[in-house]
Amino acid sequence: MSHLDQIRKWGYEASLSKKKFLFVENWKMCSPDHQRYILINKKEIIEELKSKSETGVGSMLKKIIEKSIPKNMLDKIPPESCGCADYEVKMNIWGVDECLRREKEIVEYLVKKSDMLGYGISYMPRKIKSAMASKMFYLAVKKQRKIEDANNK
Repeated sequence: MSHLDQIRKWGYEASLSKKKFLFVENWKMCSPDHQRYILINKKEIIEELKSKSETGVGSMLKKIIEKSIPKNMLDKIPPESCGCADYEVKMNIWGVDECLRREKEIVEYLVKKSDMLGYGISYMPRKIKSAMASKMFYLAVKKQRKIEDANNK
């Protein structure tokens, strides 16, 4: 079992800050044994997070969004205030199975961000935006699964 899987099994979420520091949600709630384990294996956990954060469902979803939505609309959202890059990394770290468990959360995030795209999309009915976000999400999952299955052969 990987370090990240172990941390998730305990009910915590590990991620990297923008400056590549290890961040564990609910650190204060971690038992002393869990904190010790995380601190002892910190270097390996950071490496695991770095390697997982570069490819995955989040990156696949980003590619699909960039192909589906016109560039001039995407350019309206300043990358530094969007938070999408951080969410992409988070999804990559979660992996396909965890993303599927968090489908509602991810689709809701996409719907909320779609309001930033401007007039055409912000006035679209929520049900339609949700259906579009869900379709892009499942396409990303399908494509990422295909890649992972090919790599595991």
